[in-house]
Amino acid sequence: MQEFEDMTKRECRFQTQDHVVWMCYWPAKRIKHKDKNSYTKAACFEGMLDNGKTEMLNDEWVQGDPKQKTRALRGGMVEQSVVEFLKHNPGKRFRLPAGDSINLAPPAEPLPGRWVPSARPAVTCQQDKLRTCVFSSFASCCHCKKMSHLAKLVETQAHSKSMSVLNLDALEQVVRKIVPKDFLKVKRYARGTFDVNNEINSYQDRKLQLRDLEEMDHPTVVVLEGTEAGCYHAATVSGSWIFDSNLPSALPRTMDLLNWCCMGKYKCVAEARKFFFNYH
Repeated sequence: MQEFEDMTKRECRFQTQDHVVWMCYWPAKRIKHKDKNSYTKAACFEGMLDNGKTEMLNDEWVQGDPKQKTRALRGGMVEQSVVEFLKHNPGKRFRLPAGDSINLAPPAEPLPGRWVPSARPAVTCQQDKLRTCVFSSFASCCHCKKMSHLAKLVETQAHSKSMSVLNLDALEQVVRKIVPKDFLKVKRYARGTFDVNNEINSYQDRKLQLRDLEEMDHPTVVVLEGTEAGCYHAATVSGSWIFDSNLPSALPRTMDLLNWCCMGKYKCVAEARKFFFNYH
């Protein structure tokens, strides 16, 4: 009994940590012993924090009641498409898709920050209560840049592609199918290698060269890692704006508002994709 209580406490502590960012599925396995009776080890889901700590996750916490068709009735904490992907790739650890956090309370006006541009552009693609922030924020940024055809096609793929485990890869594939390869370059950033804080300070102080300012203007989808909410939300940054698909208008690119996007305090960028479009 004491062992079961200790296991339950460990699960609760683990599942309320900041960054449950990786998951793995282990199928049922028959264990054989020469001197003991053989037994079947039950299938289970394993989660890992960004610090490398792992724990077995409660099956109901992960997928709820699999017989129910909708997540509202099923009650699980992980999308069914992600669960199925993990089951079809047993023993392999995958990062949970970006877009699992929704900030419903807009930042108070006037917006904080020492440099606030005027005429905030509209965020035309809203995620509402869905987890489409990777696609929706990028499509909104494309609308702002007068790339309406690309924006509409990306938006049509938001619902079907957003909850794929590698949804940043899915976005890149969609864009590559639309934009000719001679007019597109994509740069990938691993965790901590895209310094959005330095870009914000440099842009505000206007100390960069013209070519650096032009590079900052290209849409960059960033998976935000905060100290409280984990790395589940994504936004698209471009020039002086943060396109967050929870809001009707873009936010000025300041650290205070980046903290708001993280629903706490910004820590780093967990992953990023910068899309260079060259139509000149």
